[in-house]
Amino acid sequence: MNDEKPGQPGTENWGCPGCCPGCGAPPELHAACAHANCDARLLTAIANTRMAPEHDHLNELLMTIIPPEGMEIEDEARRQVRDLLDRPAVLSVVGLPDLHPGKGGPVGAAIHASAPIPVLVGNDIGCGFSVFRLGLKAKRLTDPEWIATRLDGLDEPLDPDDREQGFEDCDGIIGGGNHFIEVSMVHRATDDSFTEGEAMLLVHSGSRAFGEALYRATVAIHRDQAIVDTAQAEEWYETQNDLVDFASRNRQVVAGRVAEALSAEVTLISDVPHNYVERLPDGSYLHRKGSSPGTRGPVLLAGSRATPSYLVRPKDCSNTLHSLPHGSGRRLSRSAARSTPLPPGMMRRAPKLTPHGQQPLVVCGDDDLLLEERGNAYKDINAVLAATVNAGLVEVMAELHPVVTFKTSEITRERRDRTRSDDAKKRSRDRKAWR
Repeated sequence: MNDEKPGQPGTENWGCPGCCPGCGAPPELHAACAHANCDARLLTAIANTRMAPEHDHLNELLMTIIPPEGMEIEDEARRQVRDLLDRPAVLSVVGLPDLHPGKGGPVGAAIHASAPIPVLVGNDIGCGFSVFRLGLKAKRLTDPEWIATRLDGLDEPLDPDDREQGFEDCDGIIGGGNHFIEVSMVHRATDDSFTEGEAMLLVHSGSRAFGEALYRATVAIHRDQAIVDTAQAEEWYETQNDLVDFASRNRQVVAGRVAEALSAEVTLISDVPHNYVERLPDGSYLHRKGSSPGTRGPVLLAGSRATPSYLVRPKDCSNTLHSLPHGSGRRLSRSAARSTPLPPGMMRRAPKLTPHGQQPLVVCGDDDLLLEERGNAYKDINAVLAATVNAGLVEVMAELHPVVTFKTSEITRERRDRTRSDDAKKRSRDRKAWR
């Protein structure tokens, strides 16, 4: 059934016959089911209608939560999802398998609303994953130290004179927090377009200071409420779109810097945001906070620096507001992750993913960030993947294993410049020898 009205979610998830007979809901919250040969009456969400306390159980029909396989969703995350349904503008909510509590609202969720609610997507507007095929020789993947040395220093902004036309506003850095650059390797491929052992590049970044500025300015006026004024909503939405575009272009610049550092070419495979608002044809708004669209081709389900990531192909996501999980989802808060030190030898190396594999290496000069982003600070990506596959939302294209993850610089400018100078001299000698 797909007879949605403007501002209302579809009722296709509720099935036949409906559970409404005898539920005691007010008659105005019901609509006839449009399925053939069905006389059931199904609950319909009506914008700006609040249910009386005795009908709280009916909110469950407007809320879908898919837990990771064999794991529970935190009570706080569930509470945040339910609280969203108390907002007048919110029509329905989907919690995906990477759902976890966040600041201002749940992360790993898709929220359908009659007006934009900026606080629900937070300050990192346009944050997303870009996946590139990396033309790096196979032997280089067996030498993480070589890769790490050349990635180190990529958190220094590009000189404005070095920026290409159309990318003048892109400084080519990823920012902090959970953002990263990762050189990975295809460990297993189920799609013919990938080859086991080939190199891949993952870039995770957003709009950084630009998104923070918009967030602060918006919250100062609207706090945690929806923007109901049409002109103000339009202005915010257009600015948001500009930031989503900036974040995408900046990830391309980051990839170009990696390619130059590794003397390799990159080819874009997927570029998908997971923090943004999409305006739907009926004029309502779909908010994705830590959830990826299932309508834009291949999507990355990112693991941690100690686990695989998966490139997946979306299938039918209509039951989840056309949205997918974006990765593992946090298991530990940042403060909790910092409270337990890692063994000295494991600070910059993660356990082997396979018995005969190599230890993934992380480049990070910030010990607190290393602890906050430790592998076990995140949920089991395989549990998230299993739930997503079992729900019929995706099929796996490739399993990617991390080789080197870059967070922040470790080495000094002098050492880095000396290393790159030595590399340049060697390339010059090689070119002369070739001639």
